[in-house]
Amino acid sequence: MKVLRIVFAMSMGILGGVLLAQTESDFSGWMKQVAKSNGALKGAVAAKDAKAVAAEAKALDTVFASVEAYFKSHNMADAEGMAKAVHANTTKLATAAAAGTIDEAAATAVGGSCAGCHGAHRDKAGDGSYKIK
Repeated sequence: MKVLRIVFAMSMGILGGVLLAQTESDFSGWMKQVAKSNGALKGAVAAKDAKAVAAEAKALDTVFASVEAYFKSHNMADAEGMAKAVHANTTKLATAAAAGTIDEAAATAVGGSCAGCHGAHRDKAGDGSYKIK
């Protein structure tokens, strides 16, 4: 029984470590997905295509759940708050669009949120890539 508890505790520790092992590489992938989905979202809103808005908002919702968790695990409270606000708007937008309504205010809030976080937390490296500051 004691061995079972030790194995269980070690397994949970390893699992927790894997879940928290988010890297800047993961983050970079999420931001590339945000750029792609945000562009598609703008087009879908302009075309009044609620089905496409719902799909892109859901994709953004999933990404921003990860972004929010990343900032939380890296003790970046202001960035976490910004990601949480975007996440709330993507959820609102996805829910409305799934019901056939396009919440243009939420879509504008999602698209307009990038600059604030980038200004506070994005550094351009000499090779043209970006790093989190």
